[in-house]
Amino acid sequence: MRPEWRAARERPPRPHAQRATRKSVRVQGKRLWLGVLDEGGPHSPHPLLTQSDEEGGRGLALVAGLATNWGVTGDETGRIVWAVLDLLSRPAVRQ
Repeated sequence: MRPEWRAARERPPRPHAQRATRKSVRVQGKRLWLGVLDEGGPHSPHPLLTQSDEEGGRGLALVAGLATNWGVTGDETGRIVWAVLDLLSRPAVRQ
């Protein structure tokens, strides 16, 4: 295992990662719907601009780059971050 991967895996979870969450996955026709419900918070999540040497902060940027559509609903008492991805008619080929 590469040292930088080991360090990332062994670091303690960030505070927001310790909150209770529920995940949901549904297929709707040729689309996949993903949702994560958590306990909310004072600020709505948004993609961050990160430096190349930062270990975190890329989750929503990845979602925004891969999803057909995505969004956030809810408030400080509960929030769902959701994404819709198009399903491929055939598997992608790694090049």
